[in-house]
Amino acid sequence: MSVAIADHGRRIYIVGNTIEHGSGLFRSDDGGATWKHMAATDKRISNGQGNYSCGVFVDPQNANILYTVSTAMYRSTNGGVTFHAFKGAPGGEDYHSLWIDPRNAARMEVASDQGASVTLDGGRTWSLWYTEPISQIYHVATTSQYRYWIAGAQQDTGAVMIRSRSNWGQVDFTDWSPVPSSEFGYIAPDPLHPHILYAIGYGPGGGGGGLVKINMFTGQWENIAPNFGARAKDYRSSRSLPMKFDTAFDPAALYVAYQCLLVTRNGGHSWQAFSPALTTAKGAPPVPCGTPLPRAKKKAHRPRNPFKPAGPVIVDFSLSKVRPGVVWTVSSNNQIYNTMDGGKRWNNVSNLPGLPPDAHLHTIEAGDAADTAYVTARISRPPPPQGRLRGARHGAQGRARPSVRTPTCRSSGAPPMAAKRG
Repeated sequence: MSVAIADHGRRIYIVGNTIEHGSGLFRSDDGGATWKHMAATDKRISNGQGNYSCGVFVDPQNANILYTVSTAMYRSTNGGVTFHAFKGAPGGEDYHSLWIDPRNAARMEVASDQGASVTLDGGRTWSLWYTEPISQIYHVATTSQYRYWIAGAQQDTGAVMIRSRSNWGQVDFTDWSPVPSSEFGYIAPDPLHPHILYAIGYGPGGGGGGLVKINMFTGQWENIAPNFGARAKDYRSSRSLPMKFDTAFDPAALYVAYQCLLVTRNGGHSWQAFSPALTTAKGAPPVPCGTPLPRAKKKAHRPRNPFKPAGPVIVDFSLSKVRPGVVWTVSSNNQIYNTMDGGKRWNNVSNLPGLPPDAHLHTIEAGDAADTAYVTARISRPPPPQGRLRGARHGAQGRARPSVRTPTCRSSGAPPMAAKRG
């Protein structure tokens, strides 16, 4: 929810989720004593993309001029009765905040996922964020050749890669290259064929969870998602679709995380199950890899969030660099599994004493000892979100016990950074 106040506190605007199949905007002209539902049938005037965008901003010189933000910006000149599109792509896609000069309302600055844009003429023209050296990248990968390339997916700006060293004495804009992948998730360069990249593509496999193989020499890419077509419901993944090569012991093996782990050794032409479902609660019967979710009972229709899987999935996994066949996984329903023998036997080692009930395990990293892994958790309890780092050891009995704790760290709501023991 967002609030804007004008006219010495008499005029108040509040915007939130869609109300009664219409806008989420309300207005008070008496300091909050009474409220009106504004632009009542305009669904655009509400929080955008499942509360990802939220904001209302009022002209400091005219309380009848206001702006709301979502995947576009909207403007009203009649106190919120009606709105028109004010700024949209190209220029930012997802808008979050707006500053209006209190002395000159034609001078504004808007913040989006990619950066900031400025107008000096009331929105008729805007500066571009392309000149700003900033980016929001979730995962970084490097290729195996010399000079290696650095690749990553940028929020709302597509995937990119850049040379680590230039042919021209310094790295500049000529060393950048676009990558035909989506805005989030992993990029996995093939360690044996560094011009081949594996990444997420929109569409195949459902939503943003498709898996594509990219040849940077030819510029061609192909869909190799195992959950495509007739098997679309057999495998479900997180939005980021973790994928990693076993660079230490089996560099031809690419592992991909759904509700189970799949592996390919022929560039995605065929896939084999490496595990059962690793989202199964401790003590429950194992579920074979590729088993669709049971048909749910019919309920009142609610639109499904396209960014969330239909059921629990593996959110991260780690391949040991010190012993072949050792793999650790963590799932969206807080299940931690490992195998010490290349997938023949899997152990649920989820018993972490003292884990808060509102903690969501998020990342996992295999340690310098084969029986050790480190897990980060995101705690959603406000205020503010907190992150914790825990360690787990696994012995022959299949038990987990805390081995390392760090002091609670504060974050601004973003997932905490994964940490490794040096």
